Amino acid sequence: PTVGRVWFGRDASQLNRSLGETQAGLEHSVTLTNLQPGTRYAYAIGHGDTRLATGSDYYVQTAPASGSTQPFRIWALADFGFPGDRQTQTYQAYRNATATRPADLW
Repeated sequence: PTVGRVWFGRDASQLNRSLGETQAGLEHSVTLTNLQPGTRYAYAIGHGDTRLATGSDYYVQTAPASGSTQPFRIWALADFGFPGDRQTQTYQAYRNATATRPADLW
């Protein structure tokens, strides 16, 4: 069991805010609050001072402001099935469809 931590900021090289859990566990949950709407935040996850996962692909996009008419793209999957060509083809189709505008929620 460890105390999970999330580092976050507006840029992957500037993760200047962090929030940790209050007690150790095997499953982790950290709720970030007071984030700006419609904003991309980079993050890293880990425990203590150890960052276990980080990089340019680690980011979240907050929802648009309430009442916004800004488009919001969602990609939803149900049964992933067994590993194989179909899953690879589905992922590649997603990458092709979102090459110029990624999904806001996955």
